[in-house]
Amino acid sequence: MEDNLTKTYAAVYLNNKTLFTSDRPDLLEPIRQQALEDFGNLGIPANKLERYRYIDLLPAFNQKYDFYLKPDLLNLKIEEIFQCDVPQLDMKEVLTVNGFYYQNNSIKGWQPDGSYIGSLKQAMHDAPDLVAKYLNRTYTSSDGLLSLNSLLFLDGLFVFVPKNKALAFPLQLINLLIANNELFTTQRNLVVLEENASATLVSCDHTLSSVPYLSNVSTEIFAGRNASLNLTMLQNFNNKTTAVTTTNIHQERDSRVQSVILTLHGGTVRNNFNIKLNEEGADNQTHGLYLPDTNQRVDNSVFIEHIAPHCTSNQLFKGILDDASQAAFTGRIYVARDAQ
Repeated sequence: MEDNLTKTYAAVYLNNKTLFTSDRPDLLEPIRQQALEDFGNLGIPANKLERYRYIDLLPAFNQKYDFYLKPDLLNLKIEEIFQCDVPQLDMKEVLTVNGFYYQNNSIKGWQPDGSYIGSLKQAMHDAPDLVAKYLNRTYTSSDGLLSLNSLLFLDGLFVFVPKNKALAFPLQLINLLIANNELFTTQRNLVVLEENASATLVSCDHTLSSVPYLSNVSTEIFAGRNASLNLTMLQNFNNKTTAVTTTNIHQERDSRVQSVILTLHGGTVRNNFNIKLNEEGADNQTHGLYLPDTNQRVDNSVFIEHIAPHCTSNQLFKGILDDASQAAFTGRIYVARDAQ
């Protein structure tokens, strides 16, 4: 049964239905309808649920927000407003603003080596079959926040690396939140590495103003056979921000994915990792470091499923807490009967 809070967020979709399905109705309408049904049943997770017992997100979702549904025409210079330098790593940068791929990014679309880096929204037209093959494939009807993301996302980053290719450069994704009033944003990222492909991706989250934000970001990652991905995520939000990130990773035979998440600052931060090792030889390393202070709260949840035998996985999270800050970590591993 839907409560008033669930109805409020569902109404964002229902009142703007054409906007949410106009790009690819054949692809998006089934995704939205399933998400709408699931979100109506699941709602915003309360801390009475086992997976969310250490964090209370309801106060943030009960605030009033503007919903960012169309990108503003902005003229931003990355070097003047934000730096997220990693020493001795020569990266190329792309920018998202409030969940949308920035229109003035120098990198967008098909690359000379057959890879694709750009807007997920645009990729639905540039590579329709490719996006349809992977988009929302990791979705499960188990988390209301993931259902809400599937219901309301409009854009994000799409990265595709074809078979036997390495992304020509480490890619830095800078996710900016900027507004004058309280703002709710949704972003969906999709990263696909085909067989024997490899890439290095650094994602930096940053708020450019001190207003309250509520950010709901979901990233889907597919690592094909013998593919390799190094993923680093840095989170640096203001003290009024509530950020929910969900990273779903599917790995095939002999693939390797190493993820490191660094939470430097933020009001309330919840990070979900859902990882499936689907074929033999897959290796996953998921690590994290969190440094909250004042009244900040950080909650990391990792769920790794060993679907096939002879896979390896490790989780290592550490934190340094100051003042009245709070942090939690929940790590679960499921080994299927046939994988034992």
